Amino acid sequence: MVWFYGGGNEFGSATNPIYDGTNIARNQDVVVVTFNYRTNIFGFPLAPQLPITGQNLGYLDQRLVLDWIQRNIHAFGGDPKQTVMPQIHQLYPVPSVQYPNDHDGIDASARDYIFGCPISAVANDAARSTGQPIWRYVYNAYFPNQQPIPGLRAYHSSEIFEIFGTYSQHGATQQQTQLSNFMQAAWANFAKNPSGGPGWNTISSSTLGELGANEKIISNYDDADDDNPTTTVAVSNEQTLRSANI
Repeated sequence: MVWFYGGGNEFGSATNPIYDGTNIARNQDVVVVTFNYRTNIFGFPLAPQLPITGQNLGYLDQRLVLDWIQRNIHAFGGDPKQTVMPQIHQLYPVPSVQYPNDHDGIDASARDYIFGCPISAVANDAARSTGQPIWRYVYNAYFPNQQPIPGLRAYHSSEIFEIFGTYSQHGATQQQTQLSNFMQAAWANFAKNPSGGPGWNTISSSTLGELGANEKIISNYDDADDDNPTTTVAVSNEQTLRSANI
């Protein structure tokens, strides 16, 4: 399983202890790979003095790492035949005739993200265009030992602690441990067999998986309102670069 840290191409590091893959590798019998790639001006300089091939260095770093993994993962107990490389081109940005330059696309997408959560439309478009099953979830769990500000509840990226099992053991609840175990198994099983799904309905259903709400591990969430602002994430076969058995 390969982890790409976030940060909007502006910051981030694989050395962040939150991304320690030891727990999920031990519990799910998978090889977990985290890596650094260049960000901000070093990875995406947008310098007119550089050729077009030198503008997206951060993405080139990611591709180089994936190539290295495919060639060397056998030394770490992985299977090079189970690779994500054929799908890599689907994750790279491509020009759109609808938005002929970068600024138009950014302006249009920014409005969507400010006023609503467009992941439902994105996931449905992806399902229609690729014919592949896609799963979405809502993460609504919150635990006292993960609240940087009292009363913050579920916030962007808060589920990462449960996925990696790197939440603080001090003050951890039984539900937190059970939810972490469930999410680790769901992600690992999806990486091993994407067609099987992570354990809830695909987006073709009117409901999606809701994790950690009302002291439950998994429940159904009514997706009648596509603009619901609750944080959601799309998980699909086209995104196995984020969860792939190498």
